[in-house]
Amino acid sequence: MNHWQALNRAIEARGRPVHFWWRDDDAHRYDPQLGSLLALSGRYHAPVTLAVVPQWLQPSLADTLTPHAGRVQCAVHGFAHADHAERPVRKCEYPETRPTADITAELTQGIALLRDALPTHWLPAFVPPWNRFDPTHYPALSAAGFKAFSARYNNEFVPDLQNWPIHIDIINWRDKSFAGLDHCTRSLIDAIETAGEQPIGIMTHHLDHDADCWAYLDQLLGFIAEHDHSTLLPLTTTRAA
Repeated sequence: MNHWQALNRAIEARGRPVHFWWRDDDAHRYDPQLGSLLALSGRYHAPVTLAVVPQWLQPSLADTLTPHAGRVQCAVHGFAHADHAERPVRKCEYPETRPTADITAELTQGIALLRDALPTHWLPAFVPPWNRFDPTHYPALSAAGFKAFSARYNNEFVPDLQNWPIHIDIINWRDKSFAGLDHCTRSLIDAIETAGEQPIGIMTHHLDHDADCWAYLDQLLGFIAEHDHSTLLPLTTTRAA
């Protein structure tokens, strides 16, 4: 049995449709890699949420996204993607040591930047850089106007926000290479078996993809599009957590 047969078997064994969603991080301008990502999204009619870093934002992103209205959404990805953690704490833009009032002001500014620059694409959804956000600052998210939150599956769910966790990362960050068919298939099957009604989150980083990442993403989107019992959903800010 190959990897795609194993994934098909897991979906069929579930006995009800499996919903996926796709998030791509670190968008901020036009580049050829983003062009490749949007081409894949168009080929498979696949909705994608771009996690956009407000302080990195360049006008070329809005121009690039104009033809993709309705299929491409933009969430707020931190503010400057800057590490404020003190070692040995792992990289984090929003560690416990930062004042919550400062974070609320920063997040409010981030929403304003995306809303003004990308009015037809932005969502009041927050994606923390490195998928880390200290729970001490959860109140800052609602105070800034966010309605949804997305991080790794092992993060606590944020109260009062719609939660869209990530279950699979296709990159091995130790050497910035494709994580491998075994890892990705196992991650997807584990999520199918344990995620319940929560859509299964697929995370990509177009700027860091090698050729194997692109090939796998093409195959995965094609598999989901062609499967009778799988659907790729857009992130919304109204779905129940």
